[in-house]
Amino acid sequence: MAHSITFLICVSCLSMFVKGDILPTIYWEPRAPAVHPDYWSDVVGVKLYQSVTFLCPNTKISFIPLKTASVGIYYNLYVREVNPNDTNLDYNTVCDPKKSHHVYSCNQTHDFKIDYRGLQISEVQAFPKDPTFKVGMDYIFFSTSNGLHNSLKTASTKCTMIFRIHVCEAKQHCPVPLCPSFGREKVCVRKSKLSDAPWDIQVTNNASSSLKISWKPPLNRDNAVAHYSICYRTNTSQACRTKIVAAHANSTVLENLDASTHYFIRVRAVTCKGPGNYSEEISNKTQDQAITSAPQNVTLSNTTTSSVTISWRTPRVIVGDVIYYSLCVREEPNRSLGSDCQTTIFEPTQLSAVIHGLDAYTSYGIRVRAHNFKRPGNYSEESIIKTLEIPTTEFPPSTVTSTQIHASSTMKATAERPTAQAQQGCNGSTVDSMSLFIGVIVGAIAAFAVSALVWILKAKQRKEMLPVTTSKNVNQGYRSSVSGVNSLDKNKNQDFAMDLVASK
Repeated sequence: MAHSITFLICVSCLSMFVKGDILPTIYWEPRAPAVHPDYWSDVVGVKLYQSVTFLCPNTKISFIPLKTASVGIYYNLYVREVNPNDTNLDYNTVCDPKKSHHVYSCNQTHDFKIDYRGLQISEVQAFPKDPTFKVGMDYIFFSTSNGLHNSLKTASTKCTMIFRIHVCEAKQHCPVPLCPSFGREKVCVRKSKLSDAPWDIQVTNNASSSLKISWKPPLNRDNAVAHYSICYRTNTSQACRTKIVAAHANSTVLENLDASTHYFIRVRAVTCKGPGNYSEEISNKTQDQAITSAPQNVTLSNTTTSSVTISWRTPRVIVGDVIYYSLCVREEPNRSLGSDCQTTIFEPTQLSAVIHGLDAYTSYGIRVRAHNFKRPGNYSEESIIKTLEIPTTEFPPSTVTSTQIHASSTMKATAERPTAQAQQGCNGSTVDSMSLFIGVIVGAIAAFAVSALVWILKAKQRKEMLPVTTSKNVNQGYRSSVSGVNSLDKNKNQDFAMDLVASK
């Protein structure tokens, strides 16, 4: 009885210190049902200028109708803004004092003294140290203490208590909860019948990363709907991922989902007395991931012993913006496509490239694909090329001999392999081996012609020369003598005399 009287006095006293609507008092200790971990993801709707009071634990006065001993009395109190759509908070890291506003610390140990902290939900505070609140945002009040005095200033980011609120818009219906547990029906003194479940649930999959859900409001409910709670998960044995939707809405879109994945979805209405019954769970699958198609008209050209030119056209289907193209070049293209390849990246405006550094007379497989910010597109069909073989230089035989008879003599024409310097012309080019061979042939023919001409002239001279006869004749009136050399007959090079005797 003393506990009940104390509770009534407490609530009455607190109501005198605040203005506007007064929310039920929140008992700031882990035993309180309003901050039980089962309800950390539940959201209580509040409006601007409403006031909330946090009541600290006391060693002499028990405010909790539970027969369990308190494990401690020292608890810090922080508040932090969170996104209304962020329903999967990590309770090991989200309670970070460095990123939050310190509100109060339960640090009074005097007997029979009520220790509390009242706070008005307002965009502008009279005291600069008090936190401010924005319409449409969620806020979590949390503690990181374990009840011991030395834990009040702990740097831990692990939550020990959480109470989450949503600042409703002015026209949004957001009734003041009357039960001190804020709709936590397990501890309400009088449980009311739960609201019926929303009906005509429809789930459509229009994208690879989202699902659209629509419903109709419950036919019977215990009070005005404060908001709707959407539970979705990939397995019915998993805990729910929750999305909170405004009371006036009858549809929403679940975003940031995995592609090609089945999701199980159910909906319930939440009033000031707590959540209603869930609808029947419906399953639907997200679409396959959209992907950029392969580049078109891939062409290979200008193949050399160490390079090849590749060109292509933009893909027919482009998802997002193309940030670059990548080429996959690999040897032994007859292997499976999963084998390693050397990758080269090119600008998104570049639709051709020259691939250098290839080995001569080697087969290569080449593919190209486009990339966006999220993932690469499809590869083009692999094109196979074989680089050219390095040509070998041929030289004429090292010695060419041509022998012709010329006046009982021999002519020998020799063409030796030219040296590196001899092969270079004025422009640095190498003498063609065929030209050298033709020159040898022409020289041999010319030598043969000269020999033939000399032989013909010698035969003609022999034909015209007559035999020489020595005789004596009679000449009347005088006598004379002549001597000479036979230049045509080298073996008979001797003088002879002809005497002409004149007689009367």
